[in-house]
Amino acid sequence: MSQTNDVFPVGTLSEALPQLRRPMRPEAVHFKPQSEFARGALVVGYIDARLVYERLNLVVGGAWSCDFEPLAQALWPEPELDRGGKPKPLPRYVVARLTVCGVTREDVGEGSDPKGAYSDAIKRAAVPFGIGRFLYAMGSPTLYEGDRENELRRSKGRNPRLVVDRRSERWLRGRYAEWLERSGRAFGAPLGHGDDPEAVPPDAQGSQPEGEAPPDGEVETGSRESREQQGASVVSLPERQRAGYGEQAVAELAALLYEGEPDRRELRDTLETARAGGVTDKQLRAAIARAAGREDRAEAGFGLRRWLARRVTARGGAQQAA
Repeated sequence: MSQTNDVFPVGTLSEALPQLRRPMRPEAVHFKPQSEFARGALVVGYIDARLVYERLNLVVGGAWSCDFEPLAQALWPEPELDRGGKPKPLPRYVVARLTVCGVTREDVGEGSDPKGAYSDAIKRAAVPFGIGRFLYAMGSPTLYEGDRENELRRSKGRNPRLVVDRRSERWLRGRYAEWLERSGRAFGAPLGHGDDPEAVPPDAQGSQPEGEAPPDGEVETGSRESREQQGASVVSLPERQRAGYGEQAVAELAALLYEGEPDRRELRDTLETARAGGVTDKQLRAAIARAAGREDRAEAGFGLRRWLARRVTARGGAQQAA
């Protein structure tokens, strides 16, 4: 239940929008690794689809509906190839059309099974109404493998991977609570739904947390959502300011250079430097991963910027020689 004196449901979309975009309480936010490298990973926050439905029911009551249908096959992407050159299985794609107070927004979700695809789709369709948008604004830290509360653990099995356990999730929720006090209030006071801090989100049951960011791979890793929120979302720059780089590269760069809220102007300038040096999206992400392996965060950021500057100098010299 909300711990405010708000009166719900509201009657119009204009009244609903400020309430829908309010952040979740720390108990409702989960975290998972994304963009793993040798010794650590970018960690992103996500919420499960249940909270989207609960927020809609609380704020607008019955004044919403959602229709789902499979994405037309003509719009499916080409499958990626494995190391043997064989096509990898494609995820399931679902279109969600969410209508709130007579206004409809839609988006495409994906997942390894129908449940994940439906969860991803509803979360994505809800973002234009403000639900979960705070996840895109809060910082996403880079954590390293270790035994401390602010470090990631390594799972066991044939394919070990870095995971967020209960200790590190409690630490991350503390960071989120600090962000709420510092910057998150721009989204309004947190609005709770009787959240259990020890509950496992339905979308996360299985081998790894939903990504939505990755459900989903979570609104989730591995899927398109995981690429975004699993940061998607981590930092938002207009396409014209990304200098041709993808959202994931921008998110990883922001996570390397900034502990908290990124300086968007400086981030934009760094991307422009990379473009001027002829650095491709793939090369930039590889350089970020290498830099993130350093012990000293400040030195990692300085080293990356120095490398980009050298690329610009070398490219300028080559052009003059030509």
